Amino acid sequence: MQPYGTISNEANTEKYQPEKNLRVVAFIVFIIGGLISVPTFIIGLEQEGSWLICQIGAILFCLTIIISFILEMMFVSKKSAWEAKQGKSATGAKITMLWYTLYILFFSLLLVIVILTMIIH
Repeated sequence: MQPYGTISNEANTEKYQPEKNLRVVAFIVFIIGGLISVPTFIIGLEQEGSWLICQIGAILFCLTIIISFILEMMFVSKKSAWEAKQGKSATGAKITMLWYTLYILFFSLLLVIVILTMIIH
């Protein structure tokens, strides 16, 4: 019987609190990028003959998504290192980083396709 509680209960209630929260930065990048790229894409669709504006909007959107996922991966990587330091399992963080990598590859492929269509036309 310990009079002041157990140490393990205190360690389990700790949450990851980084100095620089990259998740918030990623969200801000996503919002600002979306506010710029989506209207650009829509304006390009509405104006006849301005596919270039539409493609620029698509490129900006893909870049926004890629940058957001890179920032998310940096956050999850630091969280994984913190969890390992605390003695917790970092499997969930590694799976999340794998999913983010797949998303980045998908949007990079989409970006290359859009750029190639710009070159062809």
